[in-house]
Formats: sequence, C-alpha cells, structure tokens
Amino acid sequence: MKRRVRILLLTSIALIAVAQLSRPGPVIRHQASHRPYESLLMGSEALVADYLWFDLLQYYGAYRLGENDLSEFIPRAERLMRVDPAFHRANIFATVVRAQTLEDPAGAITWLRRSERSNPGNWIYPYEQGFFHYLMLEDYQAAVADFRRAGRIEGAPPAWRHFVARITELGGDPRIARTMWMQIAESAEHPEIRESALRNVERLEAILLRQGKTGLTDS
Repeated sequence: MKRRVRILLLTSIALIAVAQLSRPGPVIRHQASHRPYESLLMGSEALVADYLWFDLLQYYGAYRLGENDLSEFIPRAERLMRVDPAFHRANIFATVVRAQTLEDPAGAITWLRRSERSNPGNWIYPYEQGFFHYLMLEDYQAAVADFRRAGRIEGAPPAWRHFVARITELGGDPRIARTMWMQIAESAEHPEIRESALRNVERLEAILLRQGKTGLTDS
C-alpha cells in the first residue's frame, strides 16, 4: 500500500511539472493578483496548488474505493484554498463534497462566502450558495438573495431570474428542486457530482409522479 501511494505521489509530481513546463500559465484557474503565502512560496503558488489539487482528488478517489475515510478532507481542502483562493474548479468541488458527502452544507456555504469575498467578480460563488440554501437548508429567502447577488455580476446565467421568480412564488415545490438538480448535472465537471445530481433528479421525479405533477408550469 505504501509503495502504491509513493508511486501515485511521484506520478502526480511528474504530471504537474510537465504541465507547468509545457504551458505559459495555468489554464485551470483564474489567478488572483494577490494571494496568501505569495512571499513565502516565492512564485511557486501555481505548482503547489496543482500538487494539492491532485492530492485532494487522489484522497477523495481512495475514499470512493473504500481505502480511507474523509477525516482529512476539510484540512486538505482548506490548505489548497489558502494557497490559491482563485482556483475555482477546486473550490467548487470541495464545497460540493463537504455539502453532500460530508453532509455539512452550512460549512460549505462558509467556504463559498469566503471564496466570494476573495473573488467578488465571479458569479459562481453566490450562485452555488443559492443552490445550497434552497436544496439543502430550505432557506428560501437566503436562496433568493444569493441568486440576485449572482445576477448582478457579469456573465451570470440568466436562469437566476427564473429561480428567483419560482422560489418566490412556490417556495419548496419539488419541481424547482428538480430543475436545479438537472442544471447541476448538466454543468458538473466531476462524475461523482453528476451522478449525485441525477440521483436527486430521479428521486424528485418519483415524488412528482406520485403527486401527479410534471413540469414547472403545472399548477
């Protein structure tokens, strides 16, 4: 087992080095102008962040294979976020795992709020908070505020208006939740997130079938 871990670690380091040498700059993040630890890392933040990202994915992958638990997931993700607060793909992945797998949506929202403060021009963080507030915490007022805040940022998907209108009108109607989960499935970059979202779509469709409801326009 230890030998396998060492091989995975060396492979990750090699992949990171090749990726850094073969491109002029990171393509999997949007770099912030000032990031924590910049003076300490002396310009190597991107390399360190890439290593921590691969390490986090391997750790989560080992959990999915039944080789470990997720007791270290939060500190590992925290470490990555401190090194590169603008690593959006990693930030969103970590918050979804914390909200769904670790069943800690409140903690995930804490991360999203911090990321929003660090990246005020990125709509994804208030947008994701809207999903968590609505789907997991059933805090409809907070969800509406989140989507409206995201909508004020350039590039936000126009669906935020639809969500605000329907949440305001129907509150906890499962048809809205089904639409939200479907959007998560369609936009998910990670198979685990997509599969989880689709399971929720199926669950809600079964509820709607029992209730005799179909689309969002039904009464």
